[in-house]
Amino acid sequence: MRILIYTLIMLNTLELKALVENFSQLSDWWHNIAASWNLSNILINKIDVCLEEIYVNIASYAYGDKKGIVEVSVDKNDSEVILKFADEGISYNPLQKEDPDITLPLEERPIGGLGIFMVKEICKDIEYKREDDKNILILKFDID
Repeated sequence: MRILIYTLIMLNTLELKALVENFSQLSDWWHNIAASWNLSNILINKIDVCLEEIYVNIASYAYGDKKGIVEVSVDKNDSEVILKFADEGISYNPLQKEDPDITLPLEERPIGGLGIFMVKEICKDIEYKREDDKNILILKFDID
């Protein structure tokens, strides 16, 4: 049984309650790492957009009325930054959602659906897997 009154920080991994109001803590954590890696502002901003979109979706929808945990980790190699989200919420593969038709006039477009589309457009690569009853979403970004 997990106790949901803590935040756990380990090197490049942050585990916290999946609540929208915890995003600022996640953002601060990410910006401290990004500063230590001397990444370009363009790349940091791209990752900011994706970090917020995915985190807020997990916090808003993964657990329904229950409370849960989200684990976010970030790694870097010579050519890319890798951002990984893991949660034990309902099984959901965002990559199966059909991309919105952005050629339609604004008034004809359905509400919603642009967030994951935007993330897919920003990332170099994105993958999803369900493993050990966890949703795992991995985003990869080229280092400028």
